[in-house]
Amino acid sequence: MSFQPHYIASFENDSGLFTYMEPFLIPEKAFPVLEDAYCWRGRILRREGFELLGRLRRILKIVSIGNISDTDVVVHIFTRMGINTKQPLAQLQPGTVTNPLVITIGAPISQVLTDTTGTGTLSIAPAGVITAASINYNTGDLTLTFSGAAAASAATITGAYYPGLPVMGLRTREHPEVNNESVVEFDTIYAYQFNATTQQFEELPSTVAKTWNGVNSDFFWSTNYYYDTTTDKELFWASNDNMATATRDPIRYYNGTTWTDFAPAITTIITQTTLYNARIILPYKDRLLFLNTWEGKTADHIGLATNFPQRIRWSQNGNPLEVNAFYDDVVGKGAYAEIPTNEIIISAEFVKDTLLVKCERSSWKLVYTGNQTFPFVIQRINVELGSESTFSLVPFDRGVFSVGNVAITTDDSVNVERIDVQIPNTIFEFNNDNEGAKRVYGIRDYYNELVYWTYPDSAQNPTYPNKVLVFNYRNNTYATYTDSFTCYGYFQRAQDLTWAQLPYLSWNDWIKAWNSGVDQSLFPNVVAGNQHGFVEIVAQKTLNDSSLFIYGIDFTLPAPYFVVVFNVPNHNLQTGEIVQINNIIGGGTINPSSLNAKNYKVIRLDKDNIQLLYFNPITQQFVDIITAGLVDGGSLYFGNGVLSKFNNFNISTKIFAPFYEQGTQCRVGYVDYLIDTTDNGELTGTVYINEDNTDSLSDIVANPSLMGSNAILTKPESLTLIPMQGNQKKIWHRQFVQAIAQNFQIILSLSDIQNATQAIVSEEFVLHAMTFHLSPNARMTQ
Repeated sequence: MSFQPHYIASFENDSGLFTYMEPFLIPEKAFPVLEDAYCWRGRILRREGFELLGRLRRILKIVSIGNISDTDVVVHIFTRMGINTKQPLAQLQPGTVTNPLVITIGAPISQVLTDTTGTGTLSIAPAGVITAASINYNTGDLTLTFSGAAAASAATITGAYYPGLPVMGLRTREHPEVNNESVVEFDTIYAYQFNATTQQFEELPSTVAKTWNGVNSDFFWSTNYYYDTTTDKELFWASNDNMATATRDPIRYYNGTTWTDFAPAITTIITQTTLYNARIILPYKDRLLFLNTWEGKTADHIGLATNFPQRIRWSQNGNPLEVNAFYDDVVGKGAYAEIPTNEIIISAEFVKDTLLVKCERSSWKLVYTGNQTFPFVIQRINVELGSESTFSLVPFDRGVFSVGNVAITTDDSVNVERIDVQIPNTIFEFNNDNEGAKRVYGIRDYYNELVYWTYPDSAQNPTYPNKVLVFNYRNNTYATYTDSFTCYGYFQRAQDLTWAQLPYLSWNDWIKAWNSGVDQSLFPNVVAGNQHGFVEIVAQKTLNDSSLFIYGIDFTLPAPYFVVVFNVPNHNLQTGEIVQINNIIGGGTINPSSLNAKNYKVIRLDKDNIQLLYFNPITQQFVDIITAGLVDGGSLYFGNGVLSKFNNFNISTKIFAPFYEQGTQCRVGYVDYLIDTTDNGELTGTVYINEDNTDSLSDIVANPSLMGSNAILTKPESLTLIPMQGNQKKIWHRQFVQAIAQNFQIILSLSDIQNATQAIVSEEFVLHAMTFHLSPNARMTQ
């Protein structure tokens, strides 16, 4: 019997990730695995990579590093500055011509050490007792050579450094101008802003220096409300809900020039009580609300405050900064209400004119009454579906999406309903260890019409999130990404990007239309921060920019190992993934900067350490980097090395069983794919039959008689034979299968070699349709 075409296209409804039923029962356009690819407007797209906005960075302006004398052969700068304990992964930013690293040593030494090239070798002026100097940007060690005795001399450093702390907030700060908001970035200790002139991060200026003391799960909540009457500037409120550590953090507000601690009195009696902290801060009906509060006697201090996890406290109508604005024993001023449950308040968000309040396993709403004496009442919405993740709530006009302990839901203030029926067990794969529930963080991508939730996967039990759940809210489809992000936010560029500023290595890497608006000023880009203090603009290009720093490299492991170990703390990388190294500064017998701009396969050793196999693009093989001659035991690492991860993808079709109803097996002749045309792209189509996902039918080594190849080109097949293919936007490509089976499944992905080959991995992949050429064959049972 001749083959009959079975056409599949328009990946819209009943598509995307679908795990509700077994793979042979799901809809034909659905996928039991859809990783690093997603359904979008009828197509399957390979996920876009992210563009590095910058690393959170502190500027050092003439900071003291103590005295230096001839007894100081090695000066530990981070220890001298007192940051080595709370910032153990700090790294100095290499000096440049515009941002030199300068160490000034006063009398009697009176010399200046400078690096403008980022090599770590310091120039010395004028000539004097110090004859040679070098800096290790990774460890902060300053090595000095003296020609003779030198008395103690005060020294300072000017430059910048990366604290190496996780990003704990990318929060929007409003400004008076229309469509003009800035983002305030937080790590566990500092607040930052992006300098549009230098295109780098720097600490947010404050006339009174403020730092925080949270741990790596204390994310920052913020809101914009009211203004400073003395400066007439808008107020930006922030709290990291850090009340568990020995040094608790207060609520603060920022007026554009100064951070101010906020601890209002909430009673008029002699032994006043004070509001010290809250998980959530929101304005509602011209009042400032605090939810899940910490309160205590004013005569005591924040360290003795008591938690009221079901409490909602609000200010008077109007100015929350007035001394009596929160008095709850004065009629018409402040007041509070308690949600009648033992569950704690986790989060809150508005839907229309109602404030939704999420507890652990229930949902409530705060409704405005108009009564100035007691303006709000609490009403229950749902008794079984709440939220365990403060920052998982994503608002829409008709409801709020949130991640709970048993479901992903939408809440419209009347009903709470599940929206994860296609993937009912995914929520149970979110890791609960290591404060996993607190780490789930969501955001809405308005341009791509997607919702992202970053989360830690229980299968790998990481400290920081290593997965992203993606929801297309137009066609209700899901997918997953393998990304390590701690939080999300929005970022607007101050100016349009010019041609010279485009952050793409090639035209292929620029995946947006030139007139799409993505690169114009004030476009609402989605940004994400990670565990290493990197901030990335998501969905921008084909390949990811750097997102991890190399903290150390051990070149000295003895025989018989002779391997090199890279220390990349909390990297979340897995064995088999492909990365690229850049920016290494080094020395020794073989300078490890030879590792730069090359691709490698990861061998995971533990959560902080990896080995790498070098991909030789000529031999198409992965070899040890010592064997490749890139480094040896005498190599030295001076810092600045970063890793970029290449994202593969896994598009697994359903298990097709087209003739089950007829009781016959299926003969699969070939498969045609309608794919966007690229210059150099290809991928691998792996075919499995009879629900055996161990032995691939399309393995050329195991099946040398296979017609053609399991490589599926996305570039023209032959411009010599078919010259017009070079002008086609889309091309049909054929994969030969020639199998007789009860059922079959195809997995589309990149092989290790394809993923490590720069010309291939940097191409887009867009699948529009598939046509299976099938016919019934022998009876099902033999």
